[in-house]
Amino acid sequence: MNGAHVAAAGALLVACGASVVTRESPTALPADVAALVNGEPIAMAAVEAAAASALAHESVYATPAERAPFLARALDGLIEALLIEQVALALGVEVTDAEVEAAISTVHEQQGQPPPVIDAEFRANVRRMVLRFRVGVARMGPRVTISEEEVRRHYDEIVGRLTQPGTPPSFESLHDDLLRQMRESAIQQLEPTMMRELREQAVIERAAACSP
Repeated sequence: MNGAHVAAAGALLVACGASVVTRESPTALPADVAALVNGEPIAMAAVEAAAASALAHESVYATPAERAPFLARALDGLIEALLIEQVALALGVEVTDAEVEAAISTVHEQQGQPPPVIDAEFRANVRRMVLRFRVGVARMGPRVTISEEEVRRHYDEIVGRLTQPGTPPSFESLHDDLLRQMRESAIQQLEPTMMRELREQAVIERAAACSP
């Protein structure tokens, strides 16, 4: 275990001062393992790498107490990402390269300009974002019910905000797109519920930091 791992482990320990395990008793983890999620390890090195960008503006001489919040948030994000990967595998949910590229194009359109760097890390982040949404659709979609009255009301609100003269698009021509957008919005609003349920159903062992 090198000095960086010792410092990271110390910082995670400072975060809450004890090990916490969800759904089972604590077990001793290897020094280079930050957590186990349903038996799958998250390496301390991965936590350090995930926290690197947030720590970029911090002093290299930051104390364990100063590093702790960044490392704890990084670990929390890695736990959630691994939970999503596990559920996606169980549900048979996959994200293709074409879907990643389509999502990147959508980001371009929404922001009006491309991101400064499109590298492997950026594509990996987009893939995780798309996978998280796809898992949400598969897991939470059945709980979402949008009535025709709600779609009509949403249409009327949109038409009521139009300022350009002329005949607005018909309800029928916009119906499917409006319904899809409303479903996606409702599923995204259920994401905190989904993540809470995944945590409650998982066996999460943290070697050095508490659950949020």
